[in-house]
Amino acid sequence: MEKKYLIFLTFPAFLFSGVFDAGTYFLLLFYGARAVGMGSAFTAISDDLTASYYNPAGLSFIKNFRILFDYSRWNMNLWPDEYYFSFGFVKPVGKKGVFSGNMIYSGFEDIDWLIELKNTFLSRTLKGNFALTLNYAYKIKENLGIGAGLKFIYKLLNPRFIGPFLRLGVIETSGKTFAFDVGVIYKLNLNKNRKFFPYVNIGLSFLNLGPDIKDEKNEYGKEALPRTFKFGIASSVYNSEKFRLLFAMDITKVFNNITNNLKNKGLNYVWRETWKHFGMELDYSEIIFLRIGYFYDLEEYRKGPMFGLGMKLGRLNLDIGTEHLIYSFDMNIFRVSFSTSF
Repeated sequence: MEKKYLIFLTFPAFLFSGVFDAGTYFLLLFYGARAVGMGSAFTAISDDLTASYYNPAGLSFIKNFRILFDYSRWNMNLWPDEYYFSFGFVKPVGKKGVFSGNMIYSGFEDIDWLIELKNTFLSRTLKGNFALTLNYAYKIKENLGIGAGLKFIYKLLNPRFIGPFLRLGVIETSGKTFAFDVGVIYKLNLNKNRKFFPYVNIGLSFLNLGPDIKDEKNEYGKEALPRTFKFGIASSVYNSEKFRLLFAMDITKVFNNITNNLKNKGLNYVWRETWKHFGMELDYSEIIFLRIGYFYDLEEYRKGPMFGLGMKLGRLNLDIGTEHLIYSFDMNIFRVSFSTSF
């Protein structure tokens, strides 16, 4: 029992142990079941509402009002009461651009949990973390879009280390801050009429650019946001009346303290710590979608395939994705997304 709870409390630090200079781990999770099924290689695609999590520039190409709900029991084997959900909308306003808003929430059931640590029992109720984002995107040309987002972040701040010397009963503290996201997507239209490689998309984004979260009760100091750079390439490998095969590849770099890492640990370490994503989507008549991806993060020992399915019924889209095979220990992670357009 003691081992289980200690693993739970240190899990975020273990999961992102290579990005020692960043916290607020829920901002680094993979959102959107479609993107998850493609290995989270979505920076150059970003053609649905989850663009606000990967590259806000993708919103500029959306032409109708949409809403999306995304839900996951993200860590069912280790802590079954942990869940994540996000909700968002996007609203084009003609030539003025596209506006979007979304919320991410990560939390636990409203229950007390018990820790057994050297015959000491402590109980408290865990609260959640959330981020609210407002986005604006504008299509400069038919093949060039830009986007930006302003984000408000609230986080429950947990102790950095777990041990019998900690005052576990007084970690009821939190912090809040704000951040900016910016991105761009360029679409290189090679030949819309040909079946093979009719276009190539190139996208990049900077996410979570903002000041550190400060502990309101001065218990644990500050916690840095995961300031992130994403770069991706995507292309329709094959495109016909019935089938479309889409391929994408991304890199993701949390660049907190990157100058010191380059100086003290070298370029090889910085590259090992960079996440690599690969994904493919097979679309049959825009009704059935089969997805497979691969995620590679050598520094944090996360690598393996990711899978997903999708179905479109009229204006309703249902997507399912899983990432549990990338972890070296037993996980049970499934994500479900519902979206519709008007």
